[in-house]
Amino acid sequence: MNILFILVLILFCAICVGLIYFVLSQEPKQGGLSSSMGGSGGGSDFFSARGSTGQLVQLTFYALGLFMFIALLLNVFRL
Repeated sequence: MNILFILVLILFCAICVGLIYFVLSQEPKQGGLSSSMGGSGGGSDFFSARGSTGQLVQLTFYALGLFMFIALLLNVFRL
């Protein structure tokens, strides 16, 4: 049971890192980082995530669901 708990905890940490990446990759509603670096007026799309907004939002929701499920699962393992 202890090995299973450690494996699920490692999976939980990987999902946490993925969730952080998905949230930070999304294009903000305001200017955010891309406008402060000069990406709004010029032609530079270096800091923007255009074109993948719908997929990133969907991946974020899936990662959030997995995060919540595994958090509950880890709580049950600790009882």
